[in-house]
Amino acid sequence: MYLCKIYNDGSHYIAKPIIESGKKDSDGKSKRTDINEMIDNLFVTGLRQGLSYKKAEMFNFIKDNTESIIEADNIDEFVTGHIDRCRKNLFLRKRRFDRKAFLHKWTHFITISYDDKIHTEQSFKKSLKKCLSNLSTRRG
Repeated sequence: MYLCKIYNDGSHYIAKPIIESGKKDSDGKSKRTDINEMIDNLFVTGLRQGLSYKKAEMFNFIKDNTESIIEADNIDEFVTGHIDRCRKNLFLRKRRFDRKAFLHKWTHFITISYDDKIHTEQSFKKSLKKCLSNLSTRRG
């Protein structure tokens, strides 16, 4: 018996086998260390600063900020492995988003704007989300 995750890409059902990584704690969740979280945060910070995740800029940025924490003999392979993991996760998130976006037929396009005198950006986003939430729950 195989365990699979099944999803619909819009026209076909696709089953992917579930692969266990073996790095689980007692709750069944993946174990995360402080170093992993720190490198993930540095990766996101680097992207926000305009560094390319495909170039040596990101490697040097993360390596410079973690040299004092990670042992010097394996820092290059450790950082490279984490950058590869972050790149793969980013790619998979984008692919998942594309699959969800293309499940629907797009029939309309709207542009929404707001008056600065009435709303700030945050209050407008909040009221728009509330409006769309009410529409989707009341009208399906």
